[in-house]
Amino acid sequence: MQEELNFRELEARIKRRYSNRTEILSNLVAFVATMPVVWVIWQPQDENLRMFLALGSVGWFIGVVVHGVVAFMKEVQERALERAISEERELRRSMTTGDYKTKRDRLTLSDDGEVLEVVEDPAEEMRR
Repeated sequence: MQEELNFRELEARIKRRYSNRTEILSNLVAFVATMPVVWVIWQPQDENLRMFLALGSVGWFIGVVVHGVVAFMKEVQERALERAISEERELRRSMTTGDYKTKRDRLTLSDDGEVLEVVEDPAEEMRR
């Protein structure tokens, strides 16, 4: 069975992958660029303001880390999906070309009715 490649779906998947990367990178750049401005250049003196900014900074940092983990797991999931699809295609291709050997072809019955697995000897195949 020949599968038709859906280019629109492929394009959407690629755009989604790069969009996820862009989002996490822009969030990280904004965090790294803003924190020195807030803490080094501005140097808030009011204790309440410092506590508010510290809580905001910690919350933003946690958000960046969680966003990074989510983006990483999406990448891992996408790669696992591609690998599974590739393996399935190889299995189907080998089945249609006759390279795949079914389990029934590898089993035989002995004289007393016991099921035995056939182990092919490469030397035996050369003699045939």
